[in-house]
Amino acid sequence: MFGQTLQITLMNLSSIRYRLGTSSVIVVGIAGVVAVLVSLLALSYGFQETVRNTAREDRGLVMRRGSANEWLSYVPHNTITMLQDLDEVVLASGEYLRRTQLIDKQSLTKHSGTVRSMDADGLRLRPEIKLSHGRMFEPGKFEVIVGRRLVETFQRLEIGDAIVDYNGELEIVGHFESSGSALESEILTDLATAHSFYKTRMVNVVRIRLADTSQEPELRETLKNDPRGNTELRMEKELYAEGAKERATVIESFAYWLVGIMALGAFTAALSTMYSAIQARTVEFAILRAIGFSTVPLVTSILVEGMLLATLGAMIGGGVIWLTVDGLQTVTNDINYALVSFNLSVTGQAIWAGIGLGLLLGFLGALFAAIRAIRLPVTSGLVPL
Repeated sequence: MFGQTLQITLMNLSSIRYRLGTSSVIVVGIAGVVAVLVSLLALSYGFQETVRNTAREDRGLVMRRGSANEWLSYVPHNTITMLQDLDEVVLASGEYLRRTQLIDKQSLTKHSGTVRSMDADGLRLRPEIKLSHGRMFEPGKFEVIVGRRLVETFQRLEIGDAIVDYNGELEIVGHFESSGSALESEILTDLATAHSFYKTRMVNVVRIRLADTSQEPELRETLKNDPRGNTELRMEKELYAEGAKERATVIESFAYWLVGIMALGAFTAALSTMYSAIQARTVEFAILRAIGFSTVPLVTSILVEGMLLATLGAMIGGGVIWLTVDGLQTVTNDINYALVSFNLSVTGQAIWAGIGLGLLLGFLGALFAAIRAIRLPVTSGLVPL
C-alpha cells in the first residue's frame, strides 16, 4: 500500500510542471487569502501591543463612576486634593483632554488628535516619557511637547510650529518618546496652561500611582464611600486591556468575515482547478485502478498534491506580508476614541494562522477532487482507448 501511494504521489508531483497554469491558480488564490488574513491580524496585534505598553501595574485612573472612557469622565477639583492626602497614593495628577486637528503627511486626510494636560505630578507619574528633541514645556506658558509617532505621521508638528486653535496657538517646544506606548500619539502640556488657554476649569480624570498595588482594594473602598466625588478607580492595566480587546475584536471580526468571503472564492477556484485536473487525467487513473492500484493511494496522492500547493501559496502570502507590512506605521482610534499611531506587527501567531487557513483550503479542495476521482467508473476512463 505504501509503495503504491509513494509511486502515484511522485508521479503526480512530477507532472505538475506540465500543469503550471492550473496549479498556479490554487497557489495564487490561497496566497491572496493568507495575505489578507495575516495583514489584518498584524493590524490587531500591533494595536494591542502598543496599548499594552501604555499601562503600568501601579498606576490607575480615578474617573466619574460609570464613565465609559476618559473623555466622558469629569471629577471635581477637591478629588485631587483628597487623593494627594491619602497614604495609599504616592502621586496624583489631574488631567484634562481636548481635541485638535491633525493632517496626515501622506494622504492629507484630517484626524482628531489628543492634547493631554497634567499637573506637576503628571510627568513624575510617567517616568517612561523621555525628551528626544527640544525641551520640556514650561508651566504657565502656552507650550506643548509632541509624541514621536505624531511627528512621524502628521504635518506641522516640528519644533517651532504651533497647535492652532480658535483660542490661539500652543508652541511646540519638544518631542518625546514613551517606550512605544500610545502616549506617543498625544500632545502634552501643563494643566494650568490648558485651563487658561481653553478657558475652562474642567478635569476629566486623576491619574494616580499607588504606594503598593496591594492597597488597590482599600482605595476602591475609600472612593466608594466618599459622598462628594461619585468616582471610582480603574487601574491602567484593566482599562487598557479592555480597550485593546474591544478594538482587536472589531478588527479580527472584520478580518474573519472578509477572509471567509475570499476563502470561499479561493476554495471554489481550487476545487474547479482540481476537478479539471482530475478530468484531464481520467484515463490515467482508470489504468491505475485497472492494473490493481487501490483507491487509498489515489486519494492520498491527490491530497498530498493539494496540500503542497496550498503550503506554497500560504508561505508566499505570509512571506510577502511579512516583508512588506511588518513595522508599517498606521493610525486608528482607541477605547477613548482618541487617535493612536502604531506599527503593524506580523507575529508568528499571525503567520501560523494564515498557513493553517491555507492548508485547510488545500485539504478541502483536494478532498472533494479525490472523492470525484475514485467515484469515476473505471470504464469511463478506458472508453477512449
